Amino acid sequence: MDTFLMFVSAAATGACMALVLAAVLLRKSARPTSGPTGEGTTFKEIRAGAFVLVDGKGKDRAMLYATQDGAKLVLSDENGKPRAMLFQEKDGARLVLVYRQP
Repeated sequence: MDTFLMFVSAAATGACMALVLAAVLLRKSARPTSGPTGEGTTFKEIRAGAFVLVDGKGKDRAMLYATQDGAKLVLSDENGKPRAMLFQEKDGARLVLVYRQP
């Protein structure tokens, strides 16, 4: 049971980190504004239907996307298997954690 609780804690932490990252990315702008010399271009907002986070091998590890019914966040393991999912839909929100013993 302790292993399961550690997994749930890690999955919840990962979900929170992904949501914070998404919030930061969504806060940036689609209209670039020039920064001071040497700082490059900044954005106030980025709009997209989906964001995909990949690992060093190019495998999808996290996906944040919008559907007609709401928004979804899916966190996957190194094999691409979904392990934590957060869904916001018309009828409420759901958090699904998938645990499989090694």
